[in-house]
Amino acid sequence: MSIRVNIEAILKSRDEVFKSILLKITSKVIQNAKSELKTECCSVDQLLFDAIILILKNLESEESYISRLLYRLFGFEFKENVQRRQLIILGSELKSQYMALRRDIDRVKVNLENISHTASLLQKLKKAFRDKILFLSDRGLVEKANFYMDRIDRKMDELARYGRELDDRLSTLEKVEREYKSLIRKIPRYHELNSRSDPILENKK
Repeated sequence: MSIRVNIEAILKSRDEVFKSILLKITSKVIQNAKSELKTECCSVDQLLFDAIILILKNLESEESYISRLLYRLFGFEFKENVQRRQLIILGSELKSQYMALRRDIDRVKVNLENISHTASLLQKLKKAFRDKILFLSDRGLVEKANFYMDRIDRKMDELARYGRELDDRLSTLEKVEREYKSLIRKIPRYHELNSRSDPILENKK
């Protein structure tokens, strides 16, 4: 939204005109920020993480080395390895949660960009009032301009508060994202888990 207003006309109009302009500039951005902050912040699914870490540990254990070697050499096992299937299922859920997390991060970034843009518009609006004061001879209009600038400052303070809260949320989400990315990198790819060769054995060569 660009600032194209007649400052003198606003000053000579009812207060509702200024209020409507301020509302038009800020209402959607503030509402979106409030909605974002009301939603529960994503966190690590610890149960899922623990299950995947345990399966990965078991796949690498000495106890299952012989069965994995037989599977690699002859294509069969004495006991069906359900852990591979479990890892495929749990890995898919992990990646699904990661994608949802990425959407949350992108949404918070958009909200922060919108707040920054809106604050810039308010600064321009305030400057327009401040510049106009230099040419006003009517004391009443000067006081009105100062009052409106004070209203703009308060609205900018409100935006800054939401911006700080969203920054904190973004930091939390990005920390969670790093944990998800780290675990995802440890999981063998789908085709490796379904192949006749064992990815863990291959990595040890």
